[in-house]
Amino acid sequence: TRFMEIASGDGADLVLSNNVSSNIGAGAHIGTLAFKNIDDTDSGAVPHYAGIRCEAANTSGSMDLRFYIGRNNLESDAPNMLLDSSGRLLLGTTTEGDSAADDLTIATSGNTGITIRSGTSGYGSIYFSDATSGNGEFAGYVQYNHGTNQLNIGTNETQNLTINSSGN
Repeated sequence: TRFMEIASGDGADLVLSNNVSSNIGAGAHIGTLAFKNIDDTDSGAVPHYAGIRCEAANTSGSMDLRFYIGRNNLESDAPNMLLDSSGRLLLGTTTEGDSAADDLTIATSGNTGITIRSGTSGYGSIYFSDATSGNGEFAGYVQYNHGTNQLNIGTNETQNLTINSSGN
């Protein structure tokens, strides 16, 4: 059932905001888009939420977006994912990594990693770039070739090391 539709010829906006005209403190609630499920299979003890909550990052107007999935409380629980006012993406944490590599921080209390899944004859790659076009887009790389089962490492736009399926 459609509850509400917002339509406009120039795009539609739904704005959630606070109504305080002076500076607000870090962590102040700006707005939330929440989804709530009260499932009585656990005796209706607590509602379960998923949502996006916007909070003030500081007193100068910067804001963070906090993403929650399967939480009991969107106001006090730690978010599953945080997109902070500096554009950093934090998964499983609200604390960024080292300042030299803090654009993406992933944290858990156990084993942690990233999976890059590609086709059986494709490549899984991480590229290091200092340009938006040309060879500078792949100045350095780590690449796994699923077709030949080999790991390639490149520097200065050239493949310099290959470890084949035998480990040589």
